[in-house]
Amino acid sequence: MLVATHQRSRHCIETLESNLACFSALALQHNPNRFDTCSMQNRFHHLSVRDAKFCKANTQFALLDRRGSATVEMAIITPLILLITLGTLDICSMIFLKEAATLAAYEGARSGIEKGKTNDDAIKSALEFLNARDIKYSPSKCIKISQPGYDHADTLQHVSITVTLPIRGNLLLAPQVIKNLNLSAKVTMRKEYENAPEP
Repeated sequence: MLVATHQRSRHCIETLESNLACFSALALQHNPNRFDTCSMQNRFHHLSVRDAKFCKANTQFALLDRRGSATVEMAIITPLILLITLGTLDICSMIFLKEAATLAAYEGARSGIEKGKTNDDAIKSALEFLNARDIKYSPSKCIKISQPGYDHADTLQHVSITVTLPIRGNLLLAPQVIKNLNLSAKVTMRKEYENAPEP
């Protein structure tokens, strides 16, 4: 902006000089006795100095005005950038949390469908996976297994395990807006072999 203002000032002075030269030449041709070239050049010199001072003052004012605008723009944009950054981190964490719930349910189901394995074995495998990833959860609400469960399921009978994880404690910004949101994942597999009846 400063360079553009300086260029405009020089262009204005060069235009005045060109016009003065043309005017002087025409005046001398028509009446060389009544035209004082030196006087006109002195007036133009004072005019050029005044214009230069005016352009310099305008340039300084524009520079100060630009600095003030930059401060205001920074004050407005900084919170928006911070909000977008935290929101992006939360979205990535939410995807990670959803994937963790799915994998924990898968690990629990894979453990529970084996011969001789029970609901406790499935829950243990799922919780071990969550603990390995340092994910916060509620032990009483985290895992649910459909009936009849892995304990009493027949051979090739479908059994589902559902893992539910809260966003509170696992995300940064979302819990402040949505406090009771949970992410769930469900995996259904067939029991490979019916457990042998207890003696």
